Amino acid sequence: MSVGISIQFLAGRYHATPWNNQVNEGVVEFPPSPWRIMRALVSSYYRLSQAPTKSELCSLLESLAECLPCYVAPEYTEAHTRYYMPVIKEGKATTTKVIDAFYALKGGALSSDGMLQVVWLSVTLNDSQQSLLNKLCSQV
Repeated sequence: MSVGISIQFLAGRYHATPWNNQVNEGVVEFPPSPWRIMRALVSSYYRLSQAPTKSELCSLLESLAECLPCYVAPEYTEAHTRYYMPVIKEGKATTTKVIDAFYALKGGALSSDGMLQVVWLSVTLNDSQQSLLNKLCSQV
């Protein structure tokens, strides 16, 4: 059995700085690492109006952590914006350059062409884990 989720990027862009990289290096982590996906699921758990027990969340995360997911990524284009932010240092005004790197996904905002598929091929969830995953995904 396998477990899969689809991620739609509402703005048609994906911004994420990889671990051990500085934001101004202009590097994008794509597809999102399993750690980033799990972190989003945990975050959404805390926004549920009637959250199940933490042991149920841990059980789901442990099941998903059994193997690395496979990805079907949409077409994308590397892009960035540059900002020259004002900085006042020792009473003097100057600017500093900030780079915001991202991937622009095919089709733009709300396009189904820009959906990312994430599949854990050898993971099987029980009914309560599947239900919890559905709830968490709807909160992300």
